[in-house]
Amino acid sequence: MYTLLIVLFVFVCIVMIITILLQASKGGGLAGTFGGMGGSGGFLGARGAVSLLQKLTVGLAISYGVLCLIISLLSRPVETQPSDTQERIRQEQQVNPTPAPLPDNPENVPGQDSDN
Repeated sequence: MYTLLIVLFVFVCIVMIITILLQASKGGGLAGTFGGMGGSGGFLGARGAVSLLQKLTVGLAISYGVLCLIISLLSRPVETQPSDTQERIRQEQQVNPTPAPLPDNPENVPGQDSDN
């Protein structure tokens, strides 16, 4: 479920980027790059394309926000029971909470020859 939501989220992001870039701005945007959007009388004419792209952008933005909320709710850490290994490590730390102290003088470390 989580993976499906992530894939859907990435798809929505890519489509939203494309629709935003296709919208005509003061400079024409990328809408004019592909030969224009046709005459003003057709379905995807100047007025039809603008309203369609605006509606699509709003719909994608709403779905983006909803997917963000759902994914964040699903990704919260869930309290689980500790595994056997975690329990064993915790018990060992309780038995031996402090490590052995280090020697004060590094020259007199046991197991090393002092004839260097």
